[in-house]
Amino acid sequence: MSFLSILFPHTQELYDESQSGTLPFMADLNLDSVIDEIILGREEYNLRPIFNRWPLEKEVILYRQQIMSEIENETINTGLLGFSNEMKAMRTMLKNAVTCRYEYHRERLFLDSVYAYCQAVLNLEEKLSSIQLSSDGLKNFSSFISAYVSSEPFQSQLRVAEELIQEMGKVRYDLEIDGLLVKVLPYRPQTDYDTEIRSFYSKFIEGQNKDYRESFPVSMQMNDVEALILKGIATLYPELFNRLSVFYQQYQNFRDDRISGFDREIQFYLAYGDYCRKISNCGSPFCIPEIVNGQEDISVSETFDIALAAQLAKEDKKPVLNDLTFSGNERIIIVSGPNQGGKTTFARSFGQLHYLAALGVAVPGSSACLLLCDMVYTHFEKAEDIQLQQSKLESDLNRMHTIITNATQKSVVILNEIFSSTTLLDSKFLSEKLIEHLQNIGSYCIWVTFIDELSALSCSAFNMSAGIDSEDSGAKRTYKITRQCPDGKAYALSLAEKYQLTFNQLINRIAP
Repeated sequence: MSFLSILFPHTQELYDESQSGTLPFMADLNLDSVIDEIILGREEYNLRPIFNRWPLEKEVILYRQQIMSEIENETINTGLLGFSNEMKAMRTMLKNAVTCRYEYHRERLFLDSVYAYCQAVLNLEEKLSSIQLSSDGLKNFSSFISAYVSSEPFQSQLRVAEELIQEMGKVRYDLEIDGLLVKVLPYRPQTDYDTEIRSFYSKFIEGQNKDYRESFPVSMQMNDVEALILKGIATLYPELFNRLSVFYQQYQNFRDDRISGFDREIQFYLAYGDYCRKISNCGSPFCIPEIVNGQEDISVSETFDIALAAQLAKEDKKPVLNDLTFSGNERIIIVSGPNQGGKTTFARSFGQLHYLAALGVAVPGSSACLLLCDMVYTHFEKAEDIQLQQSKLESDLNRMHTIITNATQKSVVILNEIFSSTTLLDSKFLSEKLIEHLQNIGSYCIWVTFIDELSALSCSAFNMSAGIDSEDSGAKRTYKITRQCPDGKAYALSLAEKYQLTFNQLINRIAP
């Protein structure tokens, strides 16, 4: 019974349960909205601290990747979902028991909760033991739960609960109702007229008939009359109800902490898997990435912005897929091209990839080899804050200083249109200085900029450009980002030409 966690392989690494906020880069990468959607409907499990426990050690990442891959097995997934639903129903019963006002009713609801818990554990153990598991996490848990259900404390708890429920099912009594007077009396055997009537009229039943029986709502709560009737029944069966009270006192701690922990932690995988399936069902691929220390090439095929894909999936659409590769000494990608061409989305997806990879889950793409990242740093344009009493340029410089001070060779840096508040000459000067620092640090950087020639300033930089449809005179965006030198075209001019709005076209149109 050495199992401790389905999230961590050896020891229960602590993550701060109070971390309900977001990591610094998540808003820029739209990951805050992604996590919000993933955990929606699972608020009771408090999953946000798990997503905020980042980055992880490589051993933990590989441990989770194995589990993530195995949970895709339909049999395992169905078993885990069934266990999750049964545990949720058990907690509902237990909550009703805690809030119940009447002693015997509370004790019976508690008994049902204990029995539901035992059945949920037994069902999961049976499901897991019937499957050849491969991941260390699920194998360890399967061994633990098999030993747990065979242990004397669990078997005793289950045996006593089953005996009590069976005895409760045998309780019989008579009610004598005279106006407002209700008496609870010992049961007197009598003819079951329901059986006789059904037997007599069975010969008249042909085919499907309308059911005229009235359905009454079932409530977990009792009213005062029902509670007094139950109290009267308890006087008829004092020994049985005394055993029920003893059971209530004896088994208050009926849940094993590791089972409860598993129930909570497995939601991390199930919730993320559900989110990915909504996207992949529309044709966007996911894969388990290879994690490297930065000595090998970094690459990903057919990747996309996961937040954008989730929005498009609601309309049964998928985003444009792109490829990306850092090879050899390459560390900086200069992304240029027309506005609204997908440059920022492309850069954002690179940061998302490394966040998700460092959580140990599947990432957007058909294949990926990603950096064992220690941090993602982002610089996206922000509105000027007058309370800071800083110009926008000063704010940009302070933010960049923080990045280059803390970034390492294992960091990912995403820059989006920085120094846009200054002149082109000043922007080029500052960009040259910044690219020198990034080159010296060795961080992996994607830099979206309108200054095409930045890649010529560093041997570790290269260009990628947002594509346009060459057959479209209005420079229709393809949203494909490919490795190529910038063409220097003014796409605003091509749009103006398409709609006959250039200076010469306007002159010709208004000339007499």
